[in-house]
Order: sequence, then C-alpha cells, then structure tokens
Amino acid sequence: MRVHRIRLHNYRGIGDCELEFADDGVTIVEGDNEIGKTSIFEALDLLLSELDSSNKARIRSIQPVGRDVGPEAEAELSSGDYRFVYRKRWRRRPETTLAVTEPRSESLTGREAHERVRQMLDETLDWSLWEALRVHQGTELRLPSLDVRSLGTALDHAAGGDGPTGDDDALWDRIETERGRYWTATGRVSKERADLEGRVRAARDRVGELEAALNQIQADADTLSGLVERHRQLEDEHQSAQEFEIELAERWRHVEQLAHAAQQREAAHGAALSERNQRQAEAARRTELVSDLDRQKEALAALDVKLEETAPALNAADQRVTDAEGSRDAAQEALDQAIAAHKQACDDRDHHRRVIEVAQFGERLGRIDDAQVRLAGAESVLENICVDGDLVESIDQAHIAVVRAEASANNAAAGVTTTALRAVAVQVDGTGHDLAAGQQLAVSVSDAAELRIDDSATVLVLAGKGSAETARELDAARRELQRLCDEGNVPDLASARAANDRKESALRDRDDARETITENLRDLTAEELKRMANRHSGRIEEFNASRQSQPPLPAGLREAAALVAKLETAVEDRSAELESCTEAATSASAALTRAQLDAAELAGKLQSGREGRDQAGERLTTARSQVSDEDLAVALAQADEAVAETEEAARSVQTRLQAEDPDSIEAQLTNAGNAVRRMATELAENSSRQHELRGGLEARGEMGLYTQHDNAMTELRFLERDHESLERRALAAELLYETFGNRRQEARQRYVAPFKERIEKFGRIVFDSTFEVELDEQLGIARRTLDGIALDVDQLSTGTREQLGILARLACAAIVSPDGDGAPVVIDDALGWSDPSRLQRMGAAIATAGEHCQVIVLTCTPGRYAHVGTATVVNLPNSPR
Repeated sequence: MRVHRIRLHNYRGIGDCELEFADDGVTIVEGDNEIGKTSIFEALDLLLSELDSSNKARIRSIQPVGRDVGPEAEAELSSGDYRFVYRKRWRRRPETTLAVTEPRSESLTGREAHERVRQMLDETLDWSLWEALRVHQGTELRLPSLDVRSLGTALDHAAGGDGPTGDDDALWDRIETERGRYWTATGRVSKERADLEGRVRAARDRVGELEAALNQIQADADTLSGLVERHRQLEDEHQSAQEFEIELAERWRHVEQLAHAAQQREAAHGAALSERNQRQAEAARRTELVSDLDRQKEALAALDVKLEETAPALNAADQRVTDAEGSRDAAQEALDQAIAAHKQACDDRDHHRRVIEVAQFGERLGRIDDAQVRLAGAESVLENICVDGDLVESIDQAHIAVVRAEASANNAAAGVTTTALRAVAVQVDGTGHDLAAGQQLAVSVSDAAELRIDDSATVLVLAGKGSAETARELDAARRELQRLCDEGNVPDLASARAANDRKESALRDRDDARETITENLRDLTAEELKRMANRHSGRIEEFNASRQSQPPLPAGLREAAALVAKLETAVEDRSAELESCTEAATSASAALTRAQLDAAELAGKLQSGREGRDQAGERLTTARSQVSDEDLAVALAQADEAVAETEEAARSVQTRLQAEDPDSIEAQLTNAGNAVRRMATELAENSSRQHELRGGLEARGEMGLYTQHDNAMTELRFLERDHESLERRALAAELLYETFGNRRQEARQRYVAPFKERIEKFGRIVFDSTFEVELDEQLGIARRTLDGIALDVDQLSTGTREQLGILARLACAAIVSPDGDGAPVVIDDALGWSDPSRLQRMGAAIATAGEHCQVIVLTCTPGRYAHVGTATVVNLPNSPR
C-alpha cells in the first residue's frame, strides 16, 4: 500500500490541512509540537476503521472544542491494483464517499463505500504488517512473528524458497495439539499435570511437615539440654566478669589521680612561660629604645648637611624667576601695541566697507522705487481689464458664429426696398427712418416686419418658414456674443483683443517689477534697507569725527584689508612670543616653588628629627630609671631557670601517666561493664527459653505423629506412581514437538536470512562494518554484536534500541514493499535519544531504505532528520488549527 495524500478538515484543532507524500522514498513532515502531526495517521486509522455514523469516544474526541462542525478526513491511497480517494465526515452531517480510479472507475457512498474499501484492503493489504511498520514514541522493538503469513511468505520468496507445505502445517498442528495436553502455549505444564503435581507436592509437604514435627520434638529436647549446660557456663563467666570489672575500676581511680597531678604541673609550667615571655618583651623594648635613639641622631646629622646644600640652588631659582618675569612683561607690552594697531586697521577697513555699502544701498533703493512705480501702473491696468485669453477665445468663437448666422440669414431672408417719392417718415418695427425724396430703405425680413409710412399706411411683410428659423439662430448668436462682451466689459471682438494685449503687457511689467524688488530687497523690507543705510551713514560720520590723523587712513578698502592681514600676522607673532615667555616664567616660578617647598620640607624634617631625638632620649632615661639594664638581665635569667624546672616536673608526671596507658584501661573498664550486663541478660533469656521449651514438649506429648507419618507416606507413593506415568507421556510429546520444531526452524532460517542480511546492511551504515544481529523466533532482534562484543537487546541503551527497532522495520519494508506492495514505514518523532553523529548515520540508512519502499517521518525537530539526503520535506503551517 502507498499513501499519496491526506487532508484533514475541522479535525481536533486543525482547521484545514492537506499533505502529499512521495510514492517511493522518504517524506519528512515537519511541524511544531501540538500542531497536529500525530493526528495525520490517527485520522487515517479512523478513516479506514470507523463508520461515519460511529459515536465512539475516539470519534467524539476529534471534534473541535466549542465548534458545531463535523471532523473530516480524506486520503488518496493505492494498494495492489487499486487506487482510490476515500473521504469521511463524522458527527455533523455524516458522509462517506469513495472514488476508485484504478483498475476501473467506481463511485460509491455511505456504508457501501466503507465495505468496498475494507474489501479492497483485505484483499491486498496485510493489516498486521501495516501496524508492525509504524513506529510510535516509546514503541517496542519487536516486529510481528512469522504467524503473519504474508510477512513470512514475502521473506521466503525473497530467499528463493517455497515456504512450508500444507501437509507440514497439518502434522505440526496435530503435534501442537498433543503437546497442548501436557504443556501450555507458553511452555508451562498443563492444568492436569499441574493439579497432579500439586497433589504430589501436597502429599510430600504433609510427609515433610510430620517429619519436621517429629524432628522438631527431638531438636527441642536437644536444645533444652544445651541450654541447661550453657546456663551453668554463663553463671561462672558472669562471676569472673564482675571480679575483673572491680579490678579495672581501682586501676582507673589511680589513673585519674595522676591526670590531676599532670594538669597542676602543666599549669605551673604555663605560668613560668608567661613570666619569661614578659621579661623577654621588656628586654626587647629596652634594646629597641637604644636603637631608636641612635637612628634619630644619625638622621638629624644627615638633614643638617642636606639643608646647607639647598641654599645656592634656591638663590639661583629666584634669579631665574626675576629674569623670566621681565621678559614676559616686555612681550606683553609688545603684544598690546600690536593689538591696538590691528584694531585701528580693522576699524579703517570696516569704514571703507561701510562707505561702499551705503552707495550700494542707495542704488538698490532707487531700483526698488522705480519697480514699485511700474508695479503700481501694471496693477492699475489689470484692475480695469476683465478679459483674459480664454474669454477672448470664447468671444472670437461667438463672433464667428454670428458671422455665419448672418450669412445664412441673408441667404434665406425676404427683402423689402422702399423708395420715397417725397420726404417721408418710415418706421420699421418701431424704428424710425426719415427718407428724402428719391432715398431708398432696404429692409431684410427674416420672420416678420411692420412698415409704417407716416400716418398713411402700414405694411406687414412676412418671411418664409426657413427665414424665421435662420433669424432665430442669428438672434441667439448675437445674444451670446453680447453676453461674452458684457462679461469682459468690451463692445466687440477687436476691443477684447486689444484689452487682452494690454493685460498681458501689464502682467509682464508686474512680474518684472516684483522680480526687481525681490532681487534688491533680498531678505529685507524696504524700510529695513533704508534703516541699514542710515545706520551705516551715521557710523561713517562718527568715524570721520573720531579718527586720529596718525596713523594715516588707507586710501581704499583693498589697502585697508592688506594692512589688517599684515597686522594680524604681527599680533600672532607677538602672542607666540608672549606665550613662550609666559611658559618660561611659569616654569621658573614652579621650579622656585619646588625648591622652596623642598627647603621648607627639610627644615620641617630637621625640627621633627630634633624633637624625635629628644623624645627617644627621654623614653630611654625613663625606662632605665624604672629598671636598670643589669636588673632586667638578672630577671630574664631567673625566668629561664623557672621555665626549665617546671617543664621537667610536668614531663615527669606525664611520663608516669602514659606508662599506665589510661585509654586502654578506660576501654577495658567500659567493655567489662558491658560484658557483665550482657551476661546477665543472656542468663535471663536462657532461663526464659528453657521454660518455653519444657512447656512445648509437655504440650505435644503423645499426639500420634508416628501413625500420621506412616499413612502420609503410603498416599505419597500412589500419587508419585501416577505422576511419573503422566510425565513420561508429556516428555515424549515435548521431544516430538522440539524435534519437529527444530526441523521447521532450520527451514525458517533459510528464508529469514535475507531479512537478517538487510538489517545488517542498514546497521553497518549506522554503526560500523562489525555490526551483526541475532533474531528470535518472532523475527525480533534478540542480540546485537559490535566489535566482536555481543549484548542482549535489553542491555543496550534506549537510543540504540530505538535505532535497531527502526532499522528492523526499514529492512522488512524494503523486502516486502517494492513496486507498491506491502505497507509504508511511518516514524512518529523517534530518535530523540540519538546523538548528532548517530543521527547523521541514521539519516543515510533511512535514505537508503527509501530507495525500495515508502517512508514517512513525522517530527517537531527538523534537525533530527536533516541528514536524510533524498527526502521530500513538507512543512506544516505554524497555525493549521
């Protein structure tokens, strides 16, 4: 079987998630903890096993918490010749759909779909193999036994054998049945044998109990005799122990007296030592006073010599300070003169600059005044002109429309020409015209016109229908033209164009004037510019009034600037000279200060030395007046003699005490007391035990134990005869079972060899070339050999057992599952106990196995399977829930 695709919808905490798996090779599904990896194959199990109507607890547990929706699972699988897509929804609106695509199309729903899937998988899939090749966290290492016939058959075919025959199986079944009469499936005895053996064992126990009771009576009698003898011995030993304890107590009192005397001698010796230490300290202090006086005198003489040597140096330092300060004052005067000259030159330069700037300010103000006049004129023109380019364009278009309408009206209108025979007054539509004799009046009539000739006649002239329409168009065009002209406050098109030309000219003049004003004002206003010019003029007048004739004023700005630069250099030179002289004066002053401080320090030390000498002399005189040097020596000698005497006395007493060995005497005395008490306790216990045994022997007395023992022996002999007969038959059945089983095992080993070889092939990738395994009868790994050392699986580390379990499943799948047969290997977050090096090798082994089968790995630790080189990696989204 191959798993091609799985989709979950509303499953536990998963909203919607779809995964596709490589048909062959390794697919690694990566995702965080609790994101739903384990739910993928849990859902596949439920899809294949549970009806959509199921209300079991495991179905109820997959419904999302707090949501009234039905969990769904869909899988695309292939098994044998079949390939199909199978989907179920549970709980809410249950539904089952099946779409078979190979070998022929089928579409089923409901229970019929469920039963069809079970039929296809029962036909093509070994369910035990499907379960055996899945690795859960904490799974056992064993693979299914060869009782799973599909697995055994596949391994036997891989080895080139035909497998066991049907007759062999039938004979083996009869042998197992016969053996089953005497042995259980696990190798234990049958109930019949166990019951008979229990009866034999009970009879033997009864005989043993009676024999034990008889033997116990004899033993108790022997014990009582021994206790009586032991009681006599204990009494003698207890008396001797009491006498020895009294003897040791007397010796211990003597030891305590010696210890008290030793303590007194040690106290006297300690007092003598303290007295001698005091006399030695007094002698050391007397020696230190003499030495201190000598040191003070030597130091005082040295200071006198050193003070005399410092006088010439101090005078020389004072002279250097006087010379350096004179040079510094001269340099300061020269710098002041240079600064004054430089300031005068800067003032002259600024004066020439202000003269130039005042002239420039006047020119700028003049240009600004001219521009403001032009600006006012341009704005005056613009205020009186209402037209602009767009309006002129509109008037032009309206004028063209009027011309066109007039042309059309002239072509379509009726015409009336009136010739005056005499002077006459004519009105046309209320408009009067005075005609002289012979004068003509031509009237164009587009619609209707009324001619009134004096008061003599009224003539109504009507135009045709076309003329009226043209007249209306002309009238509308004229009204539009008039409206636009009124908007621009002009009588006609020519006036509008002239006004627009004047406006554009005024706009250019206004912009030029504003630009001129901006350029000359810059960031100032006109008033500010005038104030600046006035301030500069005032300062020029003040300068001219206060300027001295010497030094002479430079002729112009360039000459004044050159003089400023020259004097700046002179100021810098004088400043440098002053700085150098100041540093020299400071250095000389510091040297004088140091010399003066050194002299003062020497004088202070000399005074302090004299005081120290006098004090040392006084301390020595005071000490000698209290105790002379001779008396101090005599007291020290007497203290040394007292120390020697007390030390000898203490040593003598301590020697006598050690000769008595007080520790041993104390230990013996303690042990003797314990022995006396123990023997007293043992005497009491012996007496109590004698009393107990006498009472037991009297109570048992004559209970007929010998008769009971004979009857029990007879029953035991009959039961043992029946038991031996049954055991002979059982052993014969076991021998036949083992002999035939060994032959079957030999045949099994032939087809198990490919499985063992495949495990060792993968294992040598992970461990090394010395890797071997031994398999048990159930095809489980029983023992691993590495570097010639064989260990049972239970002796291996957890990580190694986990690795072996995965290798065994990969080996089985590689043999059973080529070309889409068998089942995929599913590894759910295993190898958590493996170190990085072993993970790298396991990655290579998994990749190698993936060449022959489908392997699906579920993990929350991507790095754990990073070394599976040919894997297809599928990342679960961080929030598929």
